[in-house]
Parts: sequence; structure tokens; C-alpha cells
Amino acid sequence: MAATDRVAELRRPLIDIIKRLPPGCAISLSGGLDTSIIAEANLPCPTPELAAQEPVSHAPITHAATPLDLVRDTSLLEFTVRTLGSFDPMEIRNSDAVARVLMECKKLGWENVATGDGTDELFAGYSFLHKLEPQALKNYLVRMAKIMRFSAVHMLEAIGLKVWQPHLDPKALEFALTCTKRLSTGG
Repeated sequence: MAATDRVAELRRPLIDIIKRLPPGCAISLSGGLDTSIIAEANLPCPTPELAAQEPVSHAPITHAATPLDLVRDTSLLEFTVRTLGSFDPMEIRNSDAVARVLMECKKLGWENVATGDGTDELFAGYSFLHKLEPQALKNYLVRMAKIMRFSAVHMLEAIGLKVWQPHLDPKALEFALTCTKRLSTGG
């Protein structure tokens, strides 16, 4: 099956999943492919954003930019550490940025927030995954599907908002686990 056929095969259920988001659902838009796909569904959603407007500049969305200066502003670090129960530097650094966007959602009165959680993990979006042999990659993805967790879930619950993770819907998850890695033979 051609790669374009596989993309079309995923697109249909993913659009259906995204269209089931509640009206007025915000998107925690990082500018990456995962959240841009959600915004590209042309839903009229407000979007607090971490990084980018360009990927979805033509979508009917309202941008509420959340500037990040993690060096100078540590006001949410205590909330992040307490909520996640972790002192892991990588998790705290990433989750602190997420907390800022989620607090902005709360401040602006949004009750539901969609994230791109799971896309890179399930569709091998991280560069270190590209080097794995096909079976090792498959084993990694199956394992991740069982154990992955995302900070947005715990932080949204802590501040009283509902998280929506379209890429983790059972239909999207099932599709992701059918994907394989094809080795290039050159030429």
C-alpha cells in the first residue's frame, strides 16, 4: 500500500475524532505537526499557542499567544512539580511550558483543551526512533502505547479543565500500531 493511501486511511477517522471535540475546545498549539493537524481540521477553536502561527494561519481560529521565558519566570514550577510529583529536569522543563498554556486557557475561560499528545510517540516522530530496526521500532511503539502518560492530563485535572487527546483515541491508536517501517534500499 502506498504511503499516500495510508495517510488517507488515517485522515478519515482522525477528522471524525477531531470533529467530535466539544464546541469551543481550545488547542494547545505548539506549531508541531501533531497540533497543526488538529487545527487544520478547520474547527473554529481558540488556540493558546507556544510557538507558531504560520502552520495554521489560514484556519478559522483565534490565537492567544503565551510567551515563554523559562529562565526568568519560575512562578509555575512549584505547581508543575507538585502536580506531577516529579523532579525530573526534562519532564519539568517541558511540563512547565505546558502549564503556562493551560493556565492561559483557564484564565480565558476555556473548559476543554485539545493536545497533540501521543503523535510523536506513536508515529515515530522523534529522530532517535528513525535509527531503530523495524522490529525494534514496532516493539517500542507497542510498549509506548501501553505506558505513555502526558503531563497535560494531570495539570488540566488539577486546574479543573478537561483534556482531549485526538491522537490517542482508540481508532487512531489502533491505526498507529498497524504502521510499519520500510527500510530504504537506495536508489
